[in-house]
Amino acid sequence: ELLTHSNHVHHPGYVGHQVSAALPLAALTELQTALLNNGMAIYEMGQLQTVLERRVVGFLCDALGLPSGEGGAGGVLTHGGSLGNLTALLAARQAQLASSGHDVWTHGQTEPLAVLVSEQAHYCIARACGVMGWGSAGAVPVGTDERFALDPNDLPRALEAARAAGRRVVAVAASACTTATGTFDPLPAIADFCEQHDLWLHVDGAHGASLALSEIHRHRVAGIERADSVVWDLHKLMGLPALNTAVLFRDEARSYEAFAQEASYLF
Repeated sequence: ELLTHSNHVHHPGYVGHQVSAALPLAALTELQTALLNNGMAIYEMGQLQTVLERRVVGFLCDALGLPSGEGGAGGVLTHGGSLGNLTALLAARQAQLASSGHDVWTHGQTEPLAVLVSEQAHYCIARACGVMGWGSAGAVPVGTDERFALDPNDLPRALEAARAAGRRVVAVAASACTTATGTFDPLPAIADFCEQHDLWLHVDGAHGASLALSEIHRHRVAGIERADSVVWDLHKLMGLPALNTAVLFRDEARSYEAFAQEASYLF
């Protein structure tokens, strides 16, 4: 009954709507993983799986050109781009406030914060701002050009508008590419702006980060190697079962310092 009433993404007549046809081997691997049920919350229960996750994350970081080796890039796999973007922005908040001597994870948020984001960005960025308690005004819109890409010339205006409203901007969230129009934001120019103003650069590469693996199309994500964090959906162009998202950080320490906790039963 389930097969009868489901969408058949492998059917020759299927027209893709974000979700790709999963590779059969990937589906069989997911079945095997479900049967083994080796949780990864603690290392002793998912030793091999933890090692494999690190290998996958390392491969993805290398593909993007993020720093390798000790003190280099790292990250985690999670469920979906929305959760991935929230995770990255939580890490951005922790890192940016820590630079001024405030530990938001321990002491909470004491000032209104904001992120600069394209008017065409995925709605999950605004949702993340709501979850973090920033309100809808926490997502400060940046204008776009005639191709619906973020206009870097409008970033100074958006930054001043946020500051005038009493908000501290901690990050710029770029899209590579946007969900609605498939537009890639100009990452090099945005990275220059972030460096100039000491802001975290986050790239929502849920749809387009996979182009880093293409010799023909890699130029579309030029500049992504300068990001502080990147979200990459493997269930879109990589042919893996949904949901499967990588949250990658230029500095691996950022992947856990925003969520550090201890429990007596965790070793």
